[in-house]
Amino acid sequence: KDVPTAPAPLEALRFVRSNDGGHSWLPPASVTHDAVFGAHNFHALYVAHDGTIYVSWLGGEQKPSAAWIAHSSDSGRTWSPAVRVDSGAACDCCRTALASAPDGSMYIAWRHLFPGNIRDVVVARSGDHGNTWSSPVRVHADNWEYPGCPRAGPALAVDSAGHVHVAWWTGRSGGSGVWYARSDDGARTFNAPVALGVAYASRAAHAQIALGASGVIAVAWDDGRTSQPRILIRIS
Repeated sequence: KDVPTAPAPLEALRFVRSNDGGHSWLPPASVTHDAVFGAHNFHALYVAHDGTIYVSWLGGEQKPSAAWIAHSSDSGRTWSPAVRVDSGAACDCCRTALASAPDGSMYIAWRHLFPGNIRDVVVARSGDHGNTWSSPVRVHADNWEYPGCPRAGPALAVDSAGHVHVAWWTGRSGGSGVWYARSDDGARTFNAPVALGVAYASRAAHAQIALGASGVIAVAWDDGRTSQPRILIRIS
């Protein structure tokens, strides 16, 4: 939606569902309940173990942006009021990520904007369907200072044992590239990160995580370390 007084088009988030494999679609429902359109973008869609549907996004009518979330308990027909996950600021253009644990805990990851233009990835946890959230925990203190947004958000997954897995790209000096870290205590702390693809001149990459049986973890990303980008994957 174009608004003459706004610096950019304003958006809303809609949800649609198909009950016949995509041959037809039900009428769309509004996820964001704003009376007027606002900034709602870089969203993630996730269906938890109990069937609850979650949508997270970056938004805010004024700068800086922030991480928000809403959920639906009736297959997307209606949506809860939006909840601001954290009172701090988010990197404007890095997508959010969602995952849930077998015990029903929800997790959200995004690139947080710390004082001094530090843009590091954080994770927050909710035990009540996203109504309240823990304070975000930095996955690793990359301390990456950058006066802009790389448009490269984190990837997030939780395995059957409740371990929280995160992969992300950072542009920090001496460690630019894709990294991985794990938390064994509900995202309260994270272990030392593992470098998956690091180079002096690494361009922004978009990591994805998949979990397999017997502890298998796969991380794939668009490798920005060479002049011709490639799709790479590493498996643990």
